[in-house]
Amino acid sequence: MKKSYSIFILALIILLCNILYTKAIDVEGTYKTITIAGDDALPPFEYIDENGIYKGFNVDIMRAISIEKGIEIEIIPMTWYQAMDKLNKGEIDAVQGMKYSKTRDINYDFSDPYIQTSHSIFVRNDNKYIHEINDLQDKRVAIQKNDISKYLLANRDIENVIEVDNQEVALIKLINNEIDAYVGNKLTGVYHIQKKDFEDKVKIVGDDLLLENYCVAALDGNEEIIEIFNDGIEKIISNGTYDKIYKKWFGQYFYDNSKILKNILLALAVLLILVILITIFTVKWNRQLKKKVEERTTELNRENILKEKILDSIFSYIIVVDKHKNILLMNDKADSLIDSKNDTICVENTVFNKIIDKGDLREVIEMGKEIKNKEVVSSVDNFSTYEYNLSPISIDNNNFGAVISIKNITEEKVLRESLVAKDKLKTLGRLSATVAHEIKNPLTAIKTYVQLIPTKINNERFREKLLKDVPREIERLDKFINDLLNYSRPKRGKKEEINLNELVKSTLSFLDREAKKNNIEMSCNIDKNLRILASRDQMKQILMNLLLNAIDAVREVKNPHIRVYSVINGQYINLIVEDNGNGFDIDLKDRIFEPYYTTKSDGVGLGLAITHQLVKENNGEISVDSRLGIGTRFIITLVLFK
Repeated sequence: MKKSYSIFILALIILLCNILYTKAIDVEGTYKTITIAGDDALPPFEYIDENGIYKGFNVDIMRAISIEKGIEIEIIPMTWYQAMDKLNKGEIDAVQGMKYSKTRDINYDFSDPYIQTSHSIFVRNDNKYIHEINDLQDKRVAIQKNDISKYLLANRDIENVIEVDNQEVALIKLINNEIDAYVGNKLTGVYHIQKKDFEDKVKIVGDDLLLENYCVAALDGNEEIIEIFNDGIEKIISNGTYDKIYKKWFGQYFYDNSKILKNILLALAVLLILVILITIFTVKWNRQLKKKVEERTTELNRENILKEKILDSIFSYIIVVDKHKNILLMNDKADSLIDSKNDTICVENTVFNKIIDKGDLREVIEMGKEIKNKEVVSSVDNFSTYEYNLSPISIDNNNFGAVISIKNITEEKVLRESLVAKDKLKTLGRLSATVAHEIKNPLTAIKTYVQLIPTKINNERFREKLLKDVPREIERLDKFINDLLNYSRPKRGKKEEINLNELVKSTLSFLDREAKKNNIEMSCNIDKNLRILASRDQMKQILMNLLLNAIDAVREVKNPHIRVYSVINGQYINLIVEDNGNGFDIDLKDRIFEPYYTTKSDGVGLGLAITHQLVKENNGEISVDSRLGIGTRFIITLVLFK
């Protein structure tokens, strides 16, 4: 009986020991006690105070998890690099308050985050050259040993890095000018600065760095410990314990609610003042703007009325059409020829369709081409002559429509042709000696042969010369008279293909006697194959006027000469008449082609004006370059015929 009782007692003791052992460990794990390490100088997260008590946010979180999970957690304070060394050697189970990073995740397992923290750059207040992390190149920078910031600096190639035990040491080195800056936890740095009353000596620069999650970390593969902490963190958050711990450490030490409220009220007051000022300014500005708009509207109305008056006072028919050829605007003169009550009028359905070529209008609207000074004879008004100009209207490089200007130039054309004819007669009068010479020479030769016929008719050699010379002189006389008639007879200026070299040489030969009489050397240097499309008669008159002016210009100079030559410029040819006369003042350049303007005592002032008009009629341009004491050069630009 005693033996059975002893066995029962032994079994009961073994059972109680088993129960006590089971109670000593967490139901979710195999640990009686979890040993974790923490930094001994990282306030307010974890630190040893003046009384030797280990305290801080992380410490309270671990103790709360210990109570919630019913397990013992032994927290051992030490330097951070010592904590990391012991964790790597397996001498402790975990560390509290490690920042998560992808680099660290390779070697460690991390719990769920229970706070986010950031790093900052701390410098002295007198710093003027460090403003951001890139400014730390070639500077002395301190960090805590084994802190995550060493990876950040290594990635930026910042090499002059000094590792210290904790941020308090780094702060002292910064104050003593042993380093230029240190990078560390922002809240810890602020804690030390406030505690040591260094607010006027140290400042934070740049943006927050390494805003990462704060976790519990164990060696890679210790998922069981991590699960214990994850479950504990979840429970203290859900039951409100976490909130109380957070407010205890961060609400108490770093935030002054009254100060925040004061700043909010100040900001609201400033905002209210700004709103009032903006409102006053807006009301005043709106009144001024309204006044300006009314003034501008009145001004625009006056401008529009003035524009309408100007358009209505123009002698030409002015019409503006859109891309569909519908009339948008026209002056009173154009409106007087259109009898329509419709709001939309197509210009092709009006009397102007008999004047404007449909193809021209289409090219202007669709292709942006410009038509200038095109003459047409229309049946609108007893087959009068009209001249029209078509100009495209473009908005943002898109063709919008066209402006049409039409002018009845019947009387002007008759007057112009009359002036051209008079100019020709004047030229012929001036060349009367040449005309007489060119007619008299062939007649004298013919007369001589006729007088010798009675006495030398039987002379065979005489008969041969008679039959050879007389027809030649008659042909020469006939050609000269025909040229004279062609020059003096008014023509419509029919354009044809012209050999420019032959035209210039024939004109020079016509003036050859006049030139020789004044000892003037005339030369021609034009390619024999150059051709233009122009009126032969008008081109001859242009050359005659310019050459006669040149003869007058060089008559009194020493070694007078006149050169006619050409320069090809792409699809254009410049025909140049150049002399070495006295030239004229450059100020006269803009007036030289004006009608009735002349520098000659016996001049009328129509020669160059008519020349300018004739060049225009042949789709050309004429310009002049003259220098006193050097000479004058007229340049006629024409399109090459290919």
